[in-house]
Amino acid sequence: MITLTGRDIISKYLIGQTTSFASHIAIGCGATPSTTLGNYASKTELDFEMDRFPITSRSIVVDSLTLAANTVQATTVDGQNVFIFTIPSGNQFGFGSTIYVTGADNFTNMDPPVSTNANGYFTILNASSTTITVLDSTGGTDPDTLFDQTISIFGYVPQIVMVAEIPSTITNRYGITEFGLYPSGTNTYANGQDSYIPVNFTQNEKWTYLEYASPTNYNFSDVPYYSVITDATNNIIKTDKAFISNAENTFFKDSSRISRNEVPRFQSDVLFLAGDMSRFSGDLTPDPNHPTFTLNYVSVPITMNLDENSENDELRVAFSLINKNATPSTTPASINIMLEFVNQNGSDSAKYHFRLTNLDLNNRYSVLTLKLQDTSTLTSRTQNFNWKSVRTLKIYSSVEDATNYGGNALSDYTICLDALRFENKSNTNPLYGLTGYTIAKSDSPIVKDAGTMNLIEFKFATGVTAYV
Repeated sequence: MITLTGRDIISKYLIGQTTSFASHIAIGCGATPSTTLGNYASKTELDFEMDRFPITSRSIVVDSLTLAANTVQATTVDGQNVFIFTIPSGNQFGFGSTIYVTGADNFTNMDPPVSTNANGYFTILNASSTTITVLDSTGGTDPDTLFDQTISIFGYVPQIVMVAEIPSTITNRYGITEFGLYPSGTNTYANGQDSYIPVNFTQNEKWTYLEYASPTNYNFSDVPYYSVITDATNNIIKTDKAFISNAENTFFKDSSRISRNEVPRFQSDVLFLAGDMSRFSGDLTPDPNHPTFTLNYVSVPITMNLDENSENDELRVAFSLINKNATPSTTPASINIMLEFVNQNGSDSAKYHFRLTNLDLNNRYSVLTLKLQDTSTLTSRTQNFNWKSVRTLKIYSSVEDATNYGGNALSDYTICLDALRFENKSNTNPLYGLTGYTIAKSDSPIVKDAGTMNLIEFKFATGVTAYV
């Protein structure tokens, strides 16, 4: 649907103040797919954008739908006999849809959100309207004598269709759950660094693992890549605290893992971190005083110059929680993921602690967000930290059996890190923004397989509205 930002940009487009309101379609993985669409007018960006592709064609199509009315109720309004038709929910009827009720030629519409046309045709002007009230002008009172037992409602939905191509040269795999429409590929007037993906958690990023026993006893090793990670019963057999594998691994083909949304969505590689890799205490730092403490972490070389960005800009981490075994023996209550950006001198850093306690074990894929310069206890920085000097990213993580600190770290769960995104929220460009947004109308993500060519369609319903 068109967003509030999109309404403003389209208005500027219509009077010639900008040359485009839709040049790229963005795909994302942060939303939960659903067969029931919602109201997305206030959206300003995708929950977790993965990529954008230029629109290659535009056209106008008219979709036709045939539905059966659930209920036909005879009643009176202001002393007049009327019939109320209840339209089934979850259909494509919305703003601008033209509908026709079979046998309603002799009726005049009375419902204010719907305009009247001749011969029983009505144009819906209210997206939330699920009923149509028509006046009985024939003097009858029994709907069964005037209509068939099954009332058919025909819908005509004119739509503007924009198509983008994901070429086969894009070798990445995507699990798509949301779509957005933008007037350009990037925000050329973004303050500081524009939105982008600094880390993909792939085997080509040179990840290392530090196993810590004491300040003088620790060991660095490369994070390994495994193509096979499970046994015949679909249990993870690798004992490494950190390793990389592929999201297309047969491990993720299990129907229960698919239904719980455990399958990673961003590209092909994913970083597996054991639920007991690290340990956290109440001050939001790894706990060296706990009897079973671990200060283990994974790290990767990185540069991020965010000195000129706003304090409202955000870091977003996308991940899924998976069972190491098909039937775990414990129940998780909290997830901790801490990102530590370290300067080249090794002593100055900024820590961002993402903590999730309200776990939905039936929906394991999550996106957590923190503001870039959060002044709460969730973020800590050394006095001399400088974004210009960032050279290393360290990641600590754990899955625990308690919502408060001090619970047990669970080895039978694994965090699959999918991607890290920096989101620039300080948009001062009046000609740039999310103009349209929708989620995937599906029970599961729409998968674009690696190395395949795919087309994306984004449709705008057109018509008359009673609202400005």
